[in-house]
Amino acid sequence: MKKLLCLVVMIIVLFPSAISASCKTHHSQAHHSNYHSSSGSSNPVYLVNKEMKQEQVKFQNCDEHYAVQDTTINYFSDGSKRTYVNSTLYKSDGTILVSDCRKIEHLIYNDKHYFIVYKNNGAQLLDDTSAQITVRKYSSIQSLLPNRLLVKYNKKFGIIDLSEQVIVPIKYQKL
Repeated sequence: MKKLLCLVVMIIVLFPSAISASCKTHHSQAHHSNYHSSSGSSNPVYLVNKEMKQEQVKFQNCDEHYAVQDTTINYFSDGSKRTYVNSTLYKSDGTILVSDCRKIEHLIYNDKHYFIVYKNNGAQLLDDTSAQITVRKYSSIQSLLPNRLLVKYNKKFGIIDLSEQVIVPIKYQKL
């Protein structure tokens, strides 16, 4: 048994390209990726495992809307992993309001529903019909009070209300 194990180790050490080629051709094994390790080495990194899960996200105090979050975790041969999240916002009847989002937050103010949606490298505020309320794409939006939002735009902070009226000008380095 020890001899067989030593033979396998020697083959792996002496002929790594043969092992890599056989792994590429077998679908359930590792897949080549353009991703290279953070150390800057030029050795190719391979996808060795993929974990996928889907879950329904219910919003607090809301029976009218929900989100479905798809999470994919890719594990690579250099020990690193990458996580990708994609969320879709639904009405309770199954109608899609918005999809392909990284993150969705829910707000209720005066019995009206609002959503902070992170999509395409920016955050925007939508109403419950998926109509866009904010004109700008902010770097981030954080709810301070139900009707006050801390926003970041061009590396500056300020506060707006739910209709994007400026409460505190967006000109501060810290807030």
